[in-house]
Amino acid sequence: MSEPAPEKQKKKLWKKLLKAMGWGFAIVLALNLLGLILNKTFYARELEGIAPYGSLVEIDGKKMHVYAMGTEENTEEKAEEKTEGETGEKTGEKTEEKTEEKAEGETEANTEEKTEGETGEKTEEKTEENTEKKAEEKTEGETGEKTEENTEKKAEGETEANTEANTERKPGRKTIVLLAGFGIPLPSADFGPLMRALSKKYKVVVVEYFGVGFSEPTDTPRTNENYTQEIRKALSMAGFKPPYVLMPHSASGIYAEYYATKYPDEISAIVMLDTTATIEQQGPTSTNLLKFVKYLQNVGFVRLLSSIGISSSMNEKMGYTKEEIEHHTQFLNHSMNKTIFDQGARFYENILEVKEMAFPDKVPVLKMVASETLKQGGEEYLSKHLKRLGKKASSLTVEGSHFFHQTHVPEILEATTAFLNSLADDTP
Repeated sequence: MSEPAPEKQKKKLWKKLLKAMGWGFAIVLALNLLGLILNKTFYARELEGIAPYGSLVEIDGKKMHVYAMGTEENTEEKAEEKTEGETGEKTGEKTEEKTEEKAEGETEANTEEKTEGETGEKTEEKTEENTEKKAEEKTEGETGEKTEENTEKKAEGETEANTEANTERKPGRKTIVLLAGFGIPLPSADFGPLMRALSKKYKVVVVEYFGVGFSEPTDTPRTNENYTQEIRKALSMAGFKPPYVLMPHSASGIYAEYYATKYPDEISAIVMLDTTATIEQQGPTSTNLLKFVKYLQNVGFVRLLSSIGISSSMNEKMGYTKEEIEHHTQFLNHSMNKTIFDQGARFYENILEVKEMAFPDKVPVLKMVASETLKQGGEEYLSKHLKRLGKKASSLTVEGSHFFHQTHVPEILEATTAFLNSLADDTP
């Protein structure tokens, strides 16, 4: 007996489906292999053509990137002072030249007139001598008066200029150190708009950890102690001296708290940008997700997403330059490495270590919290962390996501300035 028609149709349908799945799997596999080959060959050196934004310092045989803004005096003020100085010198030179020409002219005219009306060589000599003396005395008197007036005006102008310059540059004596959150591929670009805003009033420096941005990967364990020592060495080698105002984002809050606890005299304040609270007791971090992301990176899937703008939240309307957006995207395609894996694996133990340390009472803290984070964690999440940080800790809620440092730059600048000014007012 032959099979019923419906059964034959089902078998044919299953065969077609299996065949389609087989072809689909083959195509995906081929694309993955193609992407892997392209990433390992054609795109392997794409980051080498990008010059570091700042300087590279060597720590334990590895290069670490340090990028700073606001470290030089105002260029416009320098240009104005230089222009005023040159103008003053030129004016002075012209005045002296005109005075000398006028004196010579008057001397010659007076001498000729007196010579014509008189006779005798003695009379002429006396007349010339007297005339020259009078002209010189007159010239010296006029020049002296003008010189005194110009000197007084110049001194007053310089005093006012210096007073204004010192007033404007005084806040720049504080050094704000920006520390990026976990997995940020290029912090020096990620913090770009915030750096430009802060640098108008302060020295601002980004330290890119090993394995991130322009810094090289390392086999050194990603412990709190190693992070802290690397930050200290990098800042020192780049020419910066404590005390610092630390401004960590996300996971870097862990390292910032550790730094302040171990070396409280080196930290004048901490401004936290939606940082990880060191009161959590979640389980150890699994690296399986990171390994999966590494796989997607290797086969080019991350590159595909970034090419159509899905993986990046940065745009020019937020204050980013085209170069920063392009470079951030390129570094995103190479962000997963052994150093990042180790950082993720030690995340939980680093929290526990800091949690058991008493935070110093002398270090004031402003914790800026994203409204979305607050909704997820709740008020208790925030209050427990503030309690751990002590009496000098305060908080401010920012309406936005975990990455509000990209979208709320003016609010951060305003809050930071008010916070640091309040500390200056409290200083006896």
